[in-house]
Amino acid sequence: SPLARVALLLALGLGQAAPLTATDPVVVGMTWTTGSLDPREGSTPWSLTTHGLAEKLFTVDKNGEIVGQVASSTTQVSDYVWDVTLKTDYKFSDGTVVTGQIVADCLNELNTENSAATSSLGTITATAPDATTVRITSTTGTHVMDAVLAEWVFTVYLADATAVGGFLFTGPYAVQSFAAGDISLVPNEHYWYVLRPF
Repeated sequence: SPLARVALLLALGLGQAAPLTATDPVVVGMTWTTGSLDPREGSTPWSLTTHGLAEKLFTVDKNGEIVGQVASSTTQVSDYVWDVTLKTDYKFSDGTVVTGQIVADCLNELNTENSAATSSLGTITATAPDATTVRITSTTGTHVMDAVLAEWVFTVYLADATAVGGFLFTGPYAVQSFAAGDISLVPNEHYWYVLRPF
């Protein structure tokens, strides 16, 4: 039958391909790629996360549960104040350790420059009581700070003029080259899974 012939031809064609090795590049075709690497612009934080570049303090796992990504926990201090505890020794793709001050600066900048960052908490002020703590004071209260920080806009980044696109992120991939509509990624050698696999 025609279907059997097509199946046979596909099987023969696939059978001739050489197996991939650990050093072979993998080319992924996407219907779109991010037009920017600046997490302060519009929906770019969402794009950076979908591309495997950026992470948030918290995320939603496959079971629909809020789990820590760059952070490990939240503690409510008062109605409008929360402390966020960061995972220790979490790193950006250049090896820089994520600190409370870097994350506080990031959250303050997002809240000022990306209107989506004000949707759930209103105006926020983030400070760093120590290297692994971020204190968030907001004008709108919440009882689920971890869920709020899992929203797409709250990506963790470090501005770095020497990095491709001017920013560093903590995700499993790092940017090798970038032009609008064309992005080349490499494994992030400082990603937590590489350093501490299951």
